[in-house]
Amino acid sequence: MQRMPPLNALQAFLVVARHRSFTRAAQHLCLTQGAVSRQILALEDHYGFQLFTRLPKGLTLTVEGEILLPVVTESFAADTATQRSCAEGADLCNAMDSAEDHAVSDRISRHPDSIDDYHPT
Repeated sequence: MQRMPPLNALQAFLVVARHRSFTRAAQHLCLTQGAVSRQILALEDHYGFQLFTRLPKGLTLTVEGEILLPVVTESFAADTATQRSCAEGADLCNAMDSAEDHAVSDRISRHPDSIDDYHPT
């Protein structure tokens, strides 16, 4: 089983992808631009490919970044929906969170396989 990418880096990836800027993402996340940049570099290191093309005036997603974005977006959205629906019944919620965390981890960890199928090295 592959190790899970850092969740804070995945969150940074979502915000950078939305803003197409490390600086604006850093402001949104209340972090420094350097911290956001390091999180993205850690995620790129984890997956072994670049997620963004750095341009003089902003960023664009690479093909691999475009493939990863909906996977991460859907995974975070599913987690948020589960947390909302578990406002009552803490025991059931904890069991569901544990199962969902495993499912999210598995889906995101397996993601590079789908990129390898699309973009063989």
